Amino acid sequence: MVTLIAFHPDMLQLIVQTKLLKFIIQLIDAKYSVTIRSNAVLAISLLTYHQTLFNELINNNVIDMVMNLCMDPRLELSIKRYSTLALVHFALSRESISILLDKGVMDLFSALSVIDNAQIHTDVSWIFLALCNNGITGQQMLQNGITRDMFLVSCNPQFSQIRHLVIAGFAELGRADNLQE
Repeated sequence: MVTLIAFHPDMLQLIVQTKLLKFIIQLIDAKYSVTIRSNAVLAISLLTYHQTLFNELINNNVIDMVMNLCMDPRLELSIKRYSTLALVHFALSRESISILLDKGVMDLFSALSVIDNAQIHTDVSWIFLALCNNGITGQQMLQNGITRDMFLVSCNPQFSQIRHLVIAGFAELGRADNLQE
């Protein structure tokens, strides 16, 4: 339902008025089935595209919830896939990049590097590119082990479809380091 609503901007005010967002956030709780939780995270991911709801998501600490889902090593893969997608949508917004950094998004790379899933690595590559585009330096990436993790992704033949994201991120890192000098 929320997926359909997300594509109809005239419904956004109704989502806020009926407190549908709070209901969706509650569905992330572990007491619900994997399918319900996955769909709730997907709905949140789709709602980040709308400024009205984006601010509501930030104010309801949804980034914390999504980061916790991504970092939980015991969590089901489907929930992790939608959680990383939601983080991509947050990372692609300049408004929330500093929030993600404050919440420890740099630790996400090592936590997810052990998962052998193309979608998750694609999402992590998008987050990497977003961080690189927003002034994170190569030294910060190196200190956090992200350079190594992303290099391994770019060298993995299984992930050849996302290699361009990683290369673009490295290119942006080089440009950002030159600008700082």
